[in-house]
Amino acid sequence: MDTQKQRDYYFDNLKFLLILLVVTARMISPLQNIAYADTAHDYIYIFHMPLFIFVSGYFAKYSLKEGKLKDNKIINLIVLYIILQVMWTLLLGVRFKMFSAQFGLWYIQLLIIYNILLPVLDRVKPSFMMILSVVSGILIGFDAA
Repeated sequence: MDTQKQRDYYFDNLKFLLILLVVTARMISPLQNIAYADTAHDYIYIFHMPLFIFVSGYFAKYSLKEGKLKDNKIINLIVLYIILQVMWTLLLGVRFKMFSAQFGLWYIQLLIIYNILLPVLDRVKPSFMMILSVVSGILIGFDAA
C-alpha cells in the first residue's frame, strides 16, 4: 500500500512566493521613508498574511476525519508555541506571557484557535461562512485603521 503523500506543487510554489514576500517586506521595512519602498511594503502587507491564513485553512481540511480532528495536531502546535515562546522570553529577557505572543508567534496562536474551532466550523454552511468571513474581514480592517 502506497502511503506516500501527494505534493500539490501549486501550493508549494505559492508558499514559497509568500515566504519570499515576507522576507522582502521585512528587508524594505527600514526604507519606508523612500516613496516606492513604502508603497511596496504596504502593498505586500495587504495580501500576504491573509493569503497565508487562507492556505492554512485549505490544508486544515485534511486534519478532520469524520468531523473530528485526527492525530494530536493541537497538542503539537501548543508544544511548539510554548517552546518558541520560552526561547524568545529567554533571548529577549522579557517576562513570559502565555497568551501574549512574541513576534510572529501570533500565527501559531491563530492555528491553535483555528484547529480547536475546525470541527464546529465544519458544520456551518459554506455560504454563511463566506459571508461571515468577508464581513468580519471588513470590520477588522476598519478597526486596524
